[in-house]
Amino acid sequence: MSGNRRLVEKYMNDSKIIRSGELKAAFLNYGDIEDVWKLGLCYLVGSLLLAGESTKKIDLDILFYVENEEQFFQFSWGHESFHKTMAGLKKDIHYYRK
Repeated sequence: MSGNRRLVEKYMNDSKIIRSGELKAAFLNYGDIEDVWKLGLCYLVGSLLLAGESTKKIDLDILFYVENEEQFFQFSWGHESFHKTMAGLKKDIHYYRK
């Protein structure tokens, strides 16, 4: 997938690091209906499927990918979510085994 930095530049001050809480605030506080839709999709994927905590970093690629909605919806978000979940579980298991 490819995209541009428009959403990051417009709503995130062209930041290099975006946290889930910042993405949520942008989603809740901006009125351009098309951008709100895209920010909401990014929040759903970045905060619910791939992350969780409001302090967690969001993968900026999500904000780039959503500019091409067709490719965004064809991307295997479930696959990504599964692998991140498994990596987190393995990390927790190793921590508790010590």
